[in-house]
Amino acid sequence: MGAAHVLRQLGPVDPAPAIADLGGEMVVLQELPQLDAVLLARLIEAVANDIGSLEDAQTLGSALVARLPELEAPLSFASSADRLLRIAVVAGGYELAATLMDVLLEITRDNDGPERGLRAGYAVRAAVDLGLLDVGVTAHAVLAAIERVEDIPPEMASGMARAIGRLWEHHDEAFLQRVLEERVLSHDTAAADATVELALKALRDAFYAQQADETVGALERSIQLFERAQAYDEDRADARAYEAAARAVLAFCAGSDDLTAALDDLTAARAELDRYDVPVGEGFRGATPLRSVAGWHVLAATLRNLRANLDKPDLLNLRPAVEALASAYEGMRLAVLDDERFGLQAFIQPVISAAVAQQPPLADGVSQLAAEPGAPSSAEELARAVVRPKASRRMRLRLLRHAKRRR
Repeated sequence: MGAAHVLRQLGPVDPAPAIADLGGEMVVLQELPQLDAVLLARLIEAVANDIGSLEDAQTLGSALVARLPELEAPLSFASSADRLLRIAVVAGGYELAATLMDVLLEITRDNDGPERGLRAGYAVRAAVDLGLLDVGVTAHAVLAAIERVEDIPPEMASGMARAIGRLWEHHDEAFLQRVLEERVLSHDTAAADATVELALKALRDAFYAQQADETVGALERSIQLFERAQAYDEDRADARAYEAAARAVLAFCAGSDDLTAALDDLTAARAELDRYDVPVGEGFRGATPLRSVAGWHVLAATLRNLRANLDKPDLLNLRPAVEALASAYEGMRLAVLDDERFGLQAFIQPVISAAVAQQPPLADGVSQLAAEPGAPSSAEELARAVVRPKASRRMRLRLLRHAKRRR
């Protein structure tokens, strides 16, 4: 009983068999060239699930990759491409990864017609993930392929938008924005995805801004783009969540009443997203615009607690508030889009130091904490800043104007 026979007996929801159940590694290799393309996706699933049992994953993986273009059905192709990514990572060989990259990019160019356009969109996303997985190949070939693209069919546009967004997080190339704006955004099916990626870029600009006014401008730009994405795609929840989070940061720094409303909007959007967020297993599907909402949610809780400590500190029990403020002063970072660099710290620090300086009990508490043996550096930094708070009056006025426009 060979591999093909076992695979034909499987029902649509039956689990994939182990390699041993298919007759073993050598039997699978011998039958693979004649295997019906309809069964190929199930075989790829079986190999990906049982790759630890293989003695020569490179050889079998290469044979499967060579037949990947035969999978015409877009969804079958997408799941198989994800599983081949897993095989390439576990097998750990440059040759297999390079072969898979070549095949994916070739399929990306084969985008004529609705089904092939959809398949090409999945292929470019898989190629981006492969280039970012540190398996011996880089994303430069994908960047070159995207830069050379002349026409993106509508069925491919959404996949291209998400692939560009994922690439953009790691390669800040100006042409990626041009491709989104000039060749993707015009397709109705991809307008929301493209706009979300443009808005996420505005958020990254806010993280890296050197001046407070630049941060404000980038956050305001992201809010406008997220609102536009909502209009394109029936008030999509991820865009609402990001937009609410950006509003919350602006409202926190302005001391405006919009903070509570923004945080409540973020909580509601996150609850909606959680209902639709289905786990995809091994984490190789990559480019999804939901990937960082959890990071914003953590930020929201931090902002809410900070504002409570600044506005109404418990004067009989100041120690927890002082420690929280000192910790936030040093450690406020925004782990959105897997970015570990300090994000809005330089933007929020002046707000914290100015608010603490205006309340003598808090300022005294920070000074006492900083003077203690073994005091954290955060307390010392905040204590120094409280002496001469650096809050920008111009920034605060601009934030207040923004808050008024939101009402």
